[in-house]
Amino acid sequence: MLVIIPHTETELLLLKLQKELVENFYKNADDAYATTEKTGTRDSVNAFSSTEKKIICAVSPLWIPLPQEIEHFFPDFGVDLKEAAKKITHVQIGEPALCDEWIILEEKTEPNKKHPQHVQEGIFSKVKIEILGKEFTSKLELCRIIQKKSHAHASAPYTVPSPQAINQEQKKETSTTKAEISSNFISLINSGKSDILTKFPLELRIFRLGRQEMPAPYTKAISESVWRKIPTTSKKITS
Repeated sequence: MLVIIPHTETELLLLKLQKELVENFYKNADDAYATTEKTGTRDSVNAFSSTEKKIICAVSPLWIPLPQEIEHFFPDFGVDLKEAAKKITHVQIGEPALCDEWIILEEKTEPNKKHPQHVQEGIFSKVKIEILGKEFTSKLELCRIIQKKSHAHASAPYTVPSPQAINQEQKKETSTTKAEISSNFISLINSGKSDILTKFPLELRIFRLGRQEMPAPYTKAISESVWRKIPTTSKKITS
C-alpha cells in the first residue's frame, strides 16, 4: 500500500489537533455525565448509557492511504515511487468530522485470507488527492473512539459481539441521534475558536510518498519513500 507521509511541521500540527480533539471529547463527556447525575436524563451530545462509556485515543502513525482505485486509472502507478510522486499535484486535508459509519478492513495478518469488515467510529478528515488532473478521495484517521464497559461489569468475561448483535445495537440509535452527536461535538470544538482549525482545509506542499509494509501483526513500517514538493504556483483544489 502506498501512503502519503506529511512533513514534520504538518505532523506536529496534526498532533496538536489530536490533543485538542481528545481534550474536548473528555470535557464534553464529563459535562454529559454531570447532567445525567443531576437530571437523570442522557445528554444527546454523548450517546452513552449508564453501563457504557466511550473512550478516545489518538491514532498513529498519521499516514494517508492512497485509494486502490488509482491503479485502475494508472496501472503503473507506484512501480517507481519517484515517478509516482511527480504525478501527485495536490493534496488537501479537510476539517475533522465525527464519523461512525466508516467501513474499514481489519489488518491482514495472513496473506490471501479474506478478513471481515467492521464499522469504526472515530474522527476523520477527508483528503482530496489530485493525480495528473484526476481527483481521488481518501481519509486520514485522527482519533479512534472505543466503547468500554463500566467497572460494574468489569468482572464479566469479554466476548467479541457477532455482526448480528452489532447491527441490532446500532439500530437502537436513530440517524437523527447520530447527526446530533456529530453536529454538537464539532460545534463544541469550533466554539473554542481553535487556531489549528482555522488552518483547514490544509494543503500539503511537502510530503513523502512511501510504501507501507506490515513486517508483523499490528506493525506498520515504510520500506521505501521519496520526497515530493509541490510548486506553490500549482492550482488549488476547490472544496
